Amino acid sequence: MTPAPATVLVVDDSPENRYAIRRYLARPEFDVWEAETGTQGLELAARDPDLIVLDVHLPDINGFDVCRRLKEDESTRHIPVLQRSQSHVDDAARVYGLESGADAYLTEPVDPSVLVATARALLRVRRAENRLRLLSEIGVALSQALTRVEVVRAVADALRAHLGARDATLWLWDESRRWLQLAHTTLPQVEPRLAALPFDAEMPIAHAARTGEASFGDEQALARTNPELVEVFRGNGGGSWAAVPLVAYGNRLGALAVAFGGEEPLPDADRNLLAALAQQCAQALERAGLYEHQHHIATTLQDGLLPRSLPEIPGAELAARYNAGARAMDVGGDFYDVFPRGEDWLMVIGDVCGRGAEAAALTGLARHTIRAQAQHRESPSDILFALHDAIVAEVGREASRFVTAGCVLLRPDGTVTAAFAGHPPGLIARASGEVDELPTTGPLLGLLEHLRITDVEAQLHPGDALVLYTDGVTEARRGRDLFGEERLAALLAEAGPRGLSAGEIADSIGAAATAHAGTTEDDTAILVLRHQ
Repeated sequence: MTPAPATVLVVDDSPENRYAIRRYLARPEFDVWEAETGTQGLELAARDPDLIVLDVHLPDINGFDVCRRLKEDESTRHIPVLQRSQSHVDDAARVYGLESGADAYLTEPVDPSVLVATARALLRVRRAENRLRLLSEIGVALSQALTRVEVVRAVADALRAHLGARDATLWLWDESRRWLQLAHTTLPQVEPRLAALPFDAEMPIAHAARTGEASFGDEQALARTNPELVEVFRGNGGGSWAAVPLVAYGNRLGALAVAFGGEEPLPDADRNLLAALAQQCAQALERAGLYEHQHHIATTLQDGLLPRSLPEIPGAELAARYNAGARAMDVGGDFYDVFPRGEDWLMVIGDVCGRGAEAAALTGLARHTIRAQAQHRESPSDILFALHDAIVAEVGREASRFVTAGCVLLRPDGTVTAAFAGHPPGLIARASGEVDELPTTGPLLGLLEHLRITDVEAQLHPGDALVLYTDGVTEARRGRDLFGEERLAALLAEAGPRGLSAGEIADSIGAAATAHAGTTEDDTAILVLRHQ
């Protein structure tokens, strides 16, 4: 594909000079724009020409000031400026011009070949700077892509937007099956036989993935090596193509196929840019793969610390929601549990400080201790006292590892006995629209030597809902503005009269907190029981 001609803006009040420069630059590689004044030049510069040839002596604004304005403007400072003058020809003028922001300074009379060579040199510098800026922008986009799906989509978008690619398709190496698996494509449809390719297939894309060598061609080149693919390629638009390997840190991850609309071969500069982009893509894929692997381990371990399912409680409906956060790389400390004790039921919610293996170990200790102690400790406060002792015995007070927890005993008649140690209070959304609070009755578990935890009682009536949650809900923030207890209470005040189910209440809490913060990065646990 032939590169588009470079646009050169000539700013000169002399028609003869503009005509001469236009003749000098009368080549396929240049497209000349003209302006008679500095004001017109500044207006046309906003259209982003590739180069500006600027006369120093202009009728309205001198060329030095025009250049200074161009370089002070964020939208035009990247455009190279070639100043030229017939009157300011001494070294002092040349120094003044360069210090005003010019990238080169020529004095008249100038040999046409010197003008053309200088223009080409400045354009080479701009193209190099554009490539670096483009790679930097794409690098930023790829650094924000967490998963491999996000990476390949970002790369495909960049190829179409910045390299003029018609279509982009990525295959990734599946080591367990020893084939190339289609990961993403901008094509409207793909031949089924191309969705998975044997690693040793004699095709450009497989060859690039296997050998680490890029290849370029057009429809004729494809006909010589893979005539069976010509109809498929032609049906997708034909043109020229490139098959580029994806290699990161010595690991071959797959290959990238790019199709262009024209039959002309890809210029060397664009080939180099494509290779650099493929390298960025491969490195981002490697990082995303590591993230996905670690995230999978974390979520698998997290699932093991939560109940597989909720029990069915006669006369009540139960719902729980857990969100580990979109960027969670370690196990979080939020947990909940519901289990029977004779005819009664215990509901537990808690939060272990920190994340990672230590938090997971303490979460497991908390859940198992509560279940064990609940069988012979009468009240929720006694159960939390026992959890405190277990934490101190396991990690000691010096480790500064602590737990917040809420424990609720529910009897068949709707009587509730609850204790909350350092944990957000429980809330009862009444069917009438009132919201009652089950207050925090004790400090953090695992830190103090002497604790005071008390029990509180309440009564659930038909249609009332008991809501337990971790601080990820109320501390969801937009800037400095927390979601807070007031917004949560207002939401629950509407839930009762609307007759929302336990699941609908839990969903509305999670959705409201996420909408307020605009993200789902914080751990949250929500447990709702609605008395029928």
